[in-house]
Formats: sequence, C-alpha cells, structure tokens
Amino acid sequence: MAEEIRRFGKGRHAAVVSTITGDDNLQFFRELSRQGVGAAQIPVMSLSIGEAELPALMRSNMAGHFVAWNYLHAFDRKENRDFIAGWRRFTGQPRAVTNDPMEATWIGFHLWTEAVEAAGSTDTDKGARRARRPPDRRPERLHGEDGHPHPSPVKPVMIGRIGKDGSIATVSVTEGLVPPEPFSPWLTPGRAAA
Repeated sequence: MAEEIRRFGKGRHAAVVSTITGDDNLQFFRELSRQGVGAAQIPVMSLSIGEAELPALMRSNMAGHFVAWNYLHAFDRKENRDFIAGWRRFTGQPRAVTNDPMEATWIGFHLWTEAVEAAGSTDTDKGARRARRPPDRRPERLHGEDGHPHPSPVKPVMIGRIGKDGSIATVSVTEGLVPPEPFSPWLTPGRAAA
C-alpha cells in the first residue's frame, strides 16, 4: 500500500484521507514511515486518531500529519478547560489526557441526569421526552428524528496537526455547531446499508 501511496503522491499536491481505525493505524503509519513517506511528502488526514492514540503511534514519524475530529484535548476554550480540570480532579492524575469518548459520555450522562430530574422519573419514555427538551442553559440538543445529541459548543468539527512531541495543535475549527446527519443521504430511508 505504501508504494501505491508513493506513486499517487508523485502527482504533487497529494494527500491521503484515512478512515483506518484501531490497531490498523499502527501498521499503516509504521509502513509509511518505513518506506520514507512522511507528512512532508504526502500528509495523511486521519479521521480516527486523537491524543489518546498518539503515544502508540509516535515511533512512526507522525509529526506533520493531520487529524479531523469533533473533540481535541488541545482545544483552548473555557468549557474544555473546565472539563479537563474536572476529569483530572476525578482521576487524581494532573496530566490525564481527555478524548472524544470521555467527553461524549460526560455529555450523555449529564443530559440524561437532567432529563430524569426534570421528568421526576427514571422511566425511559418519560426521560427521553424530557431529554428532547433539555433546559435552555444546556448547550446540547437532541436530534428530532433519532434522539442523538447535537454536538455541544466544545465539539465543533476540528482539524489538528500532530507535533513532534505527540501533541495535536488545533489548526481549524468550524464556527458554531455542525448539526448531525443521522441518516446517509445515499440510502433510501428505512433501508439498511448492505
């Protein structure tokens, strides 16, 4: 695969958008590095790597590659700084790194807690109805069709660049929220993907 990527990159101005997930990232970036294909030659935009995954990947010359995510630990915003500080207090680890699943779980847990309190019941249907109408002070809103939360203000679409030290610097952030697209526009409604 690295040889194919190298041939693709000879056309100049080439980049790779990677949807590889999990441990397969190790093999992919290790082979690119072994073949001498770094970000200077062909940058990779990964859609599945955040700060938590980088320590395992840093032997593969990750510096200069990009990530696209809806949460980055490095995002410098008050809500995110408060979330990180709270997580570090909870874990007792002053250097703990947060990631997307942690932040999404925190949002979901607090949204459900507020819905149960507002409904006065742990009944799933009552809680779900209340969750669709959370208090105005909450940034999250649930999507009308499927009940998925819209991203909160700390979850816009972000692009980050990996540094030599394994950190991710935010280089681009959308203005405002990007509403979810819960169903593929390429599928007929009600029909599952094959």
